[in-house]
Amino acid sequence: MNNTNININDLIQNEVNRISLKYGKDFLDCDDLIKITGLGRDNVRTLLRRKDFSTTKVGKRQVVSVLNFVTWLTLNNKQKRGAKWLRIRLLQQKKDKWRRWYFSKKK
Repeated sequence: MNNTNININDLIQNEVNRISLKYGKDFLDCDDLIKITGLGRDNVRTLLRRKDFSTTKVGKRQVVSVLNFVTWLTLNNKQKRGAKWLRIRLLQQKKDKWRRWYFSKKK
């Protein structure tokens, strides 16, 4: 188990270094996440609003540190889920939110 943790930590650190060098940033904004994940703007904004996705506000902008993004992505991809799974999950959350709003107005 300990050896697995070391490998995951090494994997996360290597990916953080790679993304930081590629984009020249320690924090990623919406446009960067669109390029990295291949998701659309609405899905990335939904991702940035998730409670389990650690973000920082800089003025009106929301940014995520490269370390937090890679850690979140690695720990949530344990079952080999990719961007397609994430896109589907975010769309489901949007539909659920819309349904809750719609049915709360009908009462």
